[in-house]
Amino acid sequence: MPVITVDTYLGDGDYTKPSNYNFPLAYIGTDNFLGGQVVAGQLALLLGGKGKVFLENTNPDVSSVMGRELGFRAGIKMFPDMELVGVEYCLDVQETAVAQVNVFSAQGAYQAVVTAGLEGAVKIATWDATEILIEALKRGEVDLILAQMPAEMGALCVEWGVKHLTKGAEIPKKVIPGFFVFTQENVNDPEAQKYIYK
Repeated sequence: MPVITVDTYLGDGDYTKPSNYNFPLAYIGTDNFLGGQVVAGQLALLLGGKGKVFLENTNPDVSSVMGRELGFRAGIKMFPDMELVGVEYCLDVQETAVAQVNVFSAQGAYQAVVTAGLEGAVKIATWDATEILIEALKRGEVDLILAQMPAEMGALCVEWGVKHLTKGAEIPKKVIPGFFVFTQENVNDPEAQKYIYK
């Protein structure tokens, strides 16, 4: 049975080399490492290139969130006056900024920042443009959101799967849709609305 992985890959995601995980035809999904770098760079811009950042992650066994963490770490290193003060797995610690790698940790972090009266003082950057997080962005409780393109991932999986099954088409081993960065400046733009998860 042909298999295409979407959003999260098996093993290290390199299906071209010999391994126990190279049986899928392709991975279709976000370049999580690159996305982590983008979030780090955008957060550094929000902080004027200077500040202490805490990264909250979920499960170190999930390839997608670990790619985001590794990309974020690499991205922060590009800014000499930015300091990554720690990485925790769903714990609540804040410095001058908090970055999350998924929607659930983001919702908890922004609620904690609001409850502590620190909105504006502690910047929040996260992944996944849910309607809840978009509303928090509009209220100024979240500062930036990196949106993946789940509809495009699904459509590409179906498209490539049909081509493979009906025409024998060879699927590229990695198909990487882009992403969209929501900020308070662009959150109401008509073009941005299609990237909100509904």
